[in-house]
Amino acid sequence: MTNRALIDKTVVDFAAAAPEDHDGLWVDALRTLYGLSPLNGVGPKRPRLGQSWLLDQLVLSESCFTNQLIHRGKQHLNGFADLLWVGVLFRGEIIGSLDDQQVHIRPGEIHVMDFSKIYSAKCAPSHLRSLLITHDLVGYDPSRHPPIMRFSERNAVGRVFLQTLMSVFAHLDRTTKAEAPSVARALIALLKGVLFTEMGTEPLAPSYQTARAEAMRSYIGENLQCRSLDPETIGARFHVSRATLYRDFKEDGGVERFILARRLDAALMALAFGPAERGVVGRVAEQWGFTDTAHFSREFRRRFGITPSDVMGQSPGAADWQWSGYTPEDTAHRGDLGSFLRKL
Repeated sequence: MTNRALIDKTVVDFAAAAPEDHDGLWVDALRTLYGLSPLNGVGPKRPRLGQSWLLDQLVLSESCFTNQLIHRGKQHLNGFADLLWVGVLFRGEIIGSLDDQQVHIRPGEIHVMDFSKIYSAKCAPSHLRSLLITHDLVGYDPSRHPPIMRFSERNAVGRVFLQTLMSVFAHLDRTTKAEAPSVARALIALLKGVLFTEMGTEPLAPSYQTARAEAMRSYIGENLQCRSLDPETIGARFHVSRATLYRDFKEDGGVERFILARRLDAALMALAFGPAERGVVGRVAEQWGFTDTAHFSREFRRRFGITPSDVMGQSPGAADWQWSGYTPEDTAHRGDLGSFLRKL
């Protein structure tokens, strides 16, 4: 008799939970991968969706979410470090950083990120499809290959991969466990072809200018809390002129704008995932190199479109979140994201 058992699936069942529990349900569902802070009251509210499938050695996910902050820190890398994330955004925008590199995810592009690195981002209301795969299955080596790659769906390689990925998603709810290995192998083979077209099979040898710029970005990241961090200090440290500094950070609007953006990103995460205490905005501003709280608040609003107090203490923790009687139904065909990742 043919085995018609379907592949395992997990669903964040918002319909079965009270509205006041939706944030806690969403945070708990993604806890294995991220720390997450919904930004309630910021921007339009839209229906949420969260579902994942275990397709042999791949985890595929589809999600719709409102404004939120995400942070993948060291605690999330334990046990799940050697992952490559591949995502396609259909609506919305995600802006953040992967270690010391800026991330800007927009519709119409296929993004690949090395999830062995620390990742933080602010997400607008978005619709996203993604997959997680271990480095070894596609021959990815973090020491040789770029941590961030992007492909346009307008070129042939990106278009073929996107069409195949969307076809796989369309059939996931009907894919059996017996069929899963063949489907996964085909998708992995195509992904390897796409990645190695971009990455090449030889170790990447960055130019001196690229290596210098990366070293300067790392230095800035390690010294964001130092108030003396400025173009003069960096120029003296790396023996470059101010003109050279500007060229190396031209895409970021110059080195001063890069420093400001990184400090604001760090402050955003500190406010969202730290305690909501009196005076915390001023303390966070000072911690990340701002001497004037009013100036900090203006720049914060200019970058994120919200005030520091809008963000403060909005991340609910599992220990103190009170559920309103949510009990999942129909669990026979469901699992959880953490158990899926442990099977990769």
